[in-house]
Amino acid sequence: ACVEEGLRLAPRDAGLLSLLGRFCFEAGEWDQAIASEELAVKEEPENVCYLINLGRSWQEKGEKSRALDCFRRAERLAPDLALVQASLGELLYEMGEGEEALRYEGKAVATEPGNALYRYNLGVSLETHGTREAACGAFREALRLSPGFEAARSRLARLEQDEQRWFRKME
Repeated sequence: ACVEEGLRLAPRDAGLLSLLGRFCFEAGEWDQAIASEELAVKEEPENVCYLINLGRSWQEKGEKSRALDCFRRAERLAPDLALVQASLGELLYEMGEGEEALRYEGKAVATEPGNALYRYNLGVSLETHGTREAACGAFREALRLSPGFEAARSRLARLEQDEQRWFRKME
């Protein structure tokens, strides 16, 4: 209600528009989130965060090419920003563009090495590419950075179990 009242008073306030978009995103209201984020981007077309938010809304709605357009625009504005690299990596992975996804995920980790989620996403891509040892390393590092990261713990445990089964078969 406060955001809506703010928008009534300042309908072109990009920050409020983006905030409304985030609320709608969290509620799973993709169309409203997209509408609000598009207005925010219209007001501030070079705001990387607004472009990322719009891209994530398109991504969640299943419009991956539109999400990619937003992330690419953000990349042109801030090519070294880890959030841009990670967003591109995650989306490209979803689109089946594994090599390119790995490149962006690796850049995100190099730019922001203390981010457990970026390490985890890199591990998922490495696992998909069959580089299991490197994937285990990425999952271990994600757990070191964030000990309660259950998705990383689960993936690492599964990989380690698979490895143990393989060694037992070789005996």
